[in-house]
Amino acid sequence: MSTTLKRKTQRGAMLMLALVMLLSMPMASFASNSPDENLIETHTFQESTEYVANPFMGAVAFATNRNRNYDGTIVVAGYTWAEIEKNKGVFDFSGVESKNNYNYWVNEKNNQLMLGFAMDYPSLSNTIGLNQMSIPMWLYNELKAEATQTYTQLRQEAQAAGNQAKVNEYNTALDRIQNDQKVIDDFNKSSALTANIPGVGTFYRWGMDLPGGGVEYRGGFSPNYASPLLIQYHDKVMQALANRYDNDNTYAMVMGSVGHWGEMHTYFIQGANDVGRYPQAAVASQYEQAYARYFRNTHVSVRYPRAVARDNNLGLHNHAFGSPKDTYDWYLDWIKNGYTDYYTGDRHPSMPDFWKTAPSGAEFLYTGDYRYLNNSNINATLQQAKDSHLTWLLELWYNLSPEASQNMDRLMATMGYRFAITEASFNTSLAAGETIELTTKWRNGGTAPFYHDWPIQVQLKNAAGQTVTTSTVSQSVRSLFPDTSETFTTTIDTLETLEPGTYQLHVGIIDPKTSQPAINLTVANVPNQNKLYHIGSLEVTAPAELPPVVEEPPVVEEPPVVEEPPVTETPDPGSPYVDHSIAIYGDQSMKIYDVNVNSQFAAVLRDGAGRDVTSQPLTWSVNGVSGVSITQNGLLTVGSNASEGTAVITVAMTSDPTVKGVHHLPLTHYQTQAVPQPPVVEEPPVIEEPPVVEEPPVVEEPPVVEEPPVSNPYEGYNISIYGDQSMQIYDVDVNSQFAAVLRDDRGRDVSSEQLVWSVSGVSGVSISQSGLLTVNASASEGTAVITVTMANDGSIRATHSLPLTRFNSQTTQDSNTRGNSGNNRRR
Repeated sequence: MSTTLKRKTQRGAMLMLALVMLLSMPMASFASNSPDENLIETHTFQESTEYVANPFMGAVAFATNRNRNYDGTIVVAGYTWAEIEKNKGVFDFSGVESKNNYNYWVNEKNNQLMLGFAMDYPSLSNTIGLNQMSIPMWLYNELKAEATQTYTQLRQEAQAAGNQAKVNEYNTALDRIQNDQKVIDDFNKSSALTANIPGVGTFYRWGMDLPGGGVEYRGGFSPNYASPLLIQYHDKVMQALANRYDNDNTYAMVMGSVGHWGEMHTYFIQGANDVGRYPQAAVASQYEQAYARYFRNTHVSVRYPRAVARDNNLGLHNHAFGSPKDTYDWYLDWIKNGYTDYYTGDRHPSMPDFWKTAPSGAEFLYTGDYRYLNNSNINATLQQAKDSHLTWLLELWYNLSPEASQNMDRLMATMGYRFAITEASFNTSLAAGETIELTTKWRNGGTAPFYHDWPIQVQLKNAAGQTVTTSTVSQSVRSLFPDTSETFTTTIDTLETLEPGTYQLHVGIIDPKTSQPAINLTVANVPNQNKLYHIGSLEVTAPAELPPVVEEPPVVEEPPVVEEPPVTETPDPGSPYVDHSIAIYGDQSMKIYDVNVNSQFAAVLRDGAGRDVTSQPLTWSVNGVSGVSITQNGLLTVGSNASEGTAVITVAMTSDPTVKGVHHLPLTHYQTQAVPQPPVVEEPPVIEEPPVVEEPPVVEEPPVVEEPPVSNPYEGYNISIYGDQSMQIYDVDVNSQFAAVLRDDRGRDVSSEQLVWSVSGVSGVSISQSGLLTVNASASEGTAVITVTMANDGSIRATHSLPLTRFNSQTTQDSNTRGNSGNNRRR
């Protein structure tokens, strides 16, 4: 590591006061614990060439084995329809999850699942039968019934038309449907490659030459993909799969269903009239759309470019990686230019930039074939990984030769994202209460970007290893594309109460779900603890002291001084940032809740007219406590592991860092309040029975005593809108934003649950599924109705109404005083 030094002068408010005093009185010496000039040290770091396992990338192991060749975070599993719905309408995943060691990989090893689904999984056999089908038997029988009905209707129409040739054709079709087992037996006795059951599907077999010599026989059943019944049931099985796997335990759903292995081809069925041949785009797209419709929280990876993939930002993967012809002449060319499907003649679109928003994956042309890892081919294979922007690769499952194993190491250490800090500059000496000016340079030396908004964070630790302050270096690492670098400037505020001593600076990339560092950086010889990397140390001295009072010299009589009238400060007419203030919405004091609850608050910047200007480029940071983070759009998160104290929130205009605001809020643990008990209901008075002879008077029924309500875990939930009591429609160039959150009866923010937000009643107002409410300049006045529903229980529903009016600058001059705000003027 090399170090470069340069000078930096820091001036605080007290030192400026001292300078004024010195200019107006005789020279006198005074002591200060803070040096006037501090050295800026620049540290450089070397990138590592070793493979590191990281989330959402790298080696993908087969889930059926409890071992892997490379450390990683993704395993792949393949399901067939016959395995998960043996009985109609009953979806049972226990068998396939046991087969694929789901609990071991997901719950014990913290790996994510990549899942493929197939209706046609070829068997290693030359003898084909009903027991080798990948669809359930009940579905096969319903396809037969559907086909029988279809051909019976066609035969009746042909008879009515007097077309005997068609009558004979449909009679033959019905005979093959009703005697399907005989068709299968005859097929196995013959050398034919296919046997069709009209309207139902195609039984097939194929001999495949192996790279090392010999022939591998495979066969199976490909259903009639054009069947309306099959499309209908496929939609239901996709819903069931999404209900189980569209969550954080799943990395990606491989778009399959149609074709051999669900790979969107029927290579083993070559006949143009074969029933189970790959369908036209109008049919195939109905299967494809189901993936985009139901899998909204995980990646979906497609083998070939498709309109549904382009329109929904889906990923792609290459099933013939390693082969230059398959990769460059077909796969990458199709991605760049689009292509015409040789099965159907359909034209499919190009997707040249798909890798910028969704991952690119691959598996070798033949699993277990390592010829592309030989010394003669490895450089070409490495170039394929770069040109494909590769994020993940299926492991080879056969034993590798020493040569291939060494080259596989090179390939694994090349692909995916590879984040490294390459340079860090900061002042190494400061007084408590002063700021650390940190500049860092980061590089992605891999082949792909990162597809999640994870921030880079810097932490200042004391000699005991405790974090005393944190700051966000960058809101997201998504902008670090492969083979690019970015430089970030960060201001870290310190408290005047900071103890003098030596402190350490650490950086890391934070998983927002855990508020913990979660990515291994590819830097060599840099110590790290739990993925926090040490970048240098600095000295903190006691706060700067005021200079001693100097006695004034004897007063010489002078003419009386005429007092100048007070100077009225005039706002800079060219600056839009005068009288800006920070406001924190969500609570008067932030709370630390239970171990499984993170509390969130909205931090906004408002101008002198009360308008929300958080849409301007801002740099937010928080320090003074640990376990608290803030995004660059002002979303403040208090983790359940946060420390008590005073949180110092700082914001600066990115375009003008001198415009800076600081705000203090106390952070305390939440104290549980006693739950009020329902009132005791008195028993109704006992009414005497009337005499038997006389008609009894009408006795009023005693009041009905209502039973206390059954405990409801969602009772008392309510929506809170933070930002203003009434939403405003601002100027044509201003969009106003507000934070909508759902809180439980204890006041805790439960917006981390899966929620569905909507807004109605007015136009020009939108709400994201994270609760960010945006009022456009074109919005209409009226009452906005905000609705939230628990995704896992639609009966839990809350509604909140807020008036929406047009902004009036004459009536909102005091709106900047709402909330807990600290005012700040440009000097």
